Amino acid sequence: MLKLLSVKKGQVSFDFILAMLFLLLIFAFMGQNVLNMAKSFKDSETAERGHAILDIFENYAITAYSKDVTINATFEPVGTLNYTIRLPNKIIHVNSSINVVFKPESENGDFVNVTGNNVDNSVNTIPSNTVNISFGEFYVSKELQVPVQ
Repeated sequence: MLKLLSVKKGQVSFDFILAMLFLLLIFAFMGQNVLNMAKSFKDSETAERGHAILDIFENYAITAYSKDVTINATFEPVGTLNYTIRLPNKIIHVNSSINVVFKPESENGDFVNVTGNNVDNSVNTIPSNTVNISFGEFYVSKELQVPVQ
């Protein structure tokens, strides 16, 4: 005759509880990794947007410099994310739609003068051909092909 394994009454429920606790622990670690990965994706997307904004900023400056034209550009926040563009002697706060004027100047050498609303004159400790954009926690920096003031 077929004999069944003998199992104590409380043993099955104790093994079941241990297995569920182990699975809960594994899912907690996996969930933490997924949340960290989602935050990393969000930060990398913000950095990519910063690089794109700096590329656009540089393209306006190069066009104004090389074609000797004045360009009126509009910069807007990235969704609900405000940012600050820092030049060697100016700060541009982008917390709403702002206009920035790129105008070639040749008083003390050739450079592109940046003016507009929400542009504050300020001395920053960045090199003369460098511009950076900060999103609060971190910033993205780029060396421009033309001098900008």
